Amino acid sequence: MLFKSARSFMIQSISLLLVSVFVNANADTHSAAPSHQYNVIIIGAGSAGLGAAQDLYQHGVKDVLVIEARDRIGGRVWTIAPWGAATDLGASWIMHANDNPLAQMAKTFGINSVPTVYGGGESLANKFTSFDLYDSNGKRISDQKMKTAIALMNKFSDEMSQHKLPLKDNATMKDAFSAFTKQENLQGKDLEVFNFLAKDMVESEAAADLNQISLSTMNTIHSKMSGDHLLPEGGYIRLFSLFVKNISIILNNPVTEVDYNSQGVTVITKKGVYHARYAIVTLPLGVLQAGTVKFSPELPNDKLASIKRMRMGYFNKVYLLFDKPFWHSDSEWISMVPTKDNPTAHYEILNLYKYVKQPILLFFSAGSFSKKTESWTDKKIIDDTMHHLKIIYGNDIPSPSAYLITRWGKDPYARGSYSYPSIGSSIKDYKNLAAPVANRLFFAGEATSSTDPSTVHGAYLSGVAAAELIIHRSGP
Repeated sequence: MLFKSARSFMIQSISLLLVSVFVNANADTHSAAPSHQYNVIIIGAGSAGLGAAQDLYQHGVKDVLVIEARDRIGGRVWTIAPWGAATDLGASWIMHANDNPLAQMAKTFGINSVPTVYGGGESLANKFTSFDLYDSNGKRISDQKMKTAIALMNKFSDEMSQHKLPLKDNATMKDAFSAFTKQENLQGKDLEVFNFLAKDMVESEAAADLNQISLSTMNTIHSKMSGDHLLPEGGYIRLFSLFVKNISIILNNPVTEVDYNSQGVTVITKKGVYHARYAIVTLPLGVLQAGTVKFSPELPNDKLASIKRMRMGYFNKVYLLFDKPFWHSDSEWISMVPTKDNPTAHYEILNLYKYVKQPILLFFSAGSFSKKTESWTDKKIIDDTMHHLKIIYGNDIPSPSAYLITRWGKDPYARGSYSYPSIGSSIKDYKNLAAPVANRLFFAGEATSSTDPSTVHGAYLSGVAAAELIIHRSGP
């Protein structure tokens, strides 16, 4: 959700970025008569849905329709440009560029992408090599303290991969870090810095608190991806807007019911009823859990049980625009250890000035704290972020001239940011969610990926996988 004064900028920016999408979608709205029999209907125009549609088109599959609830494509990829520089309100990075098909597509399409310190190197802890961390009194943590904490973080990762820590089967990530700090006898400032890095590194990736993340489930998710993380110039949506050239899309058309039988699928929406031989369902986990889309007959029990066990995380952004930078402009990240009177207020701050040459700071929040802020007013959120900056840089720093705020948990078509390996879940739940139903319904989305959940490329590849199942299946 955006602040009120930016709404006109938002509309203008989306129109400029996606004009070809809207023209195509509006034209297709007239040709997509409800009585028409489609070959495949794809529910959702996010990364998974567009990936599926693109793959079907490339294989010559005709009569494919994408139905999207929002008035835009992209799903949890959402780029606007109210201040000139592109601001991604959803996903930001093309991750693991060496093996990521989206990185190759960006290169093919001539979209320049900038590698960041975050994602570089062999360890997630590499991001902390360009990280200005301050204690709760605003004093900068020394380079030596940071180097010590980074070395400990890498040692922790090694011991985890070798299963050296004495942990129970139902251990959480918090249990793992606690066991390690006890083993290393960390105390005082060393413990404080290490705990901050642990929380920052893991919770931002999972969009959940350390005590909500299942260690065993996380350890069974094995991505084959590697390489740098890239920021696409002009925003993520530039890539996905190129997917829709030959795809029929109806926007602003929420699905309310999906009926299926041995003859095919009927998709009921607020604009009409559509029929197809097959459907690819890319609804986010949060939407499936909310039950706002009815399935008839009801989905199989094992799929329903997995949907219930899995969890959506919270990961939100606050963009602050200033007239000029007052912070150290060389480091990629800035952050502060939370104060004792507000210990859950954990932000990591990306110095976007380093990449877009506009004085923009991007605050990230994750987990329960991020969920908590969604009920705050814009003013309270801005006051809280500025409070952190004032502890670091002093009370005389300027106020932002504009801001953007996301609240993904309150988005009815997302109901959270992305899935995470929750307590009680297992890798089997991801596979259950991906399993086809009655050879008519196929499922895709980041929460159906058992190798790369919580990512844009995981969603994209799941969409391609669902399309391939339809392409290669035999029979009517």
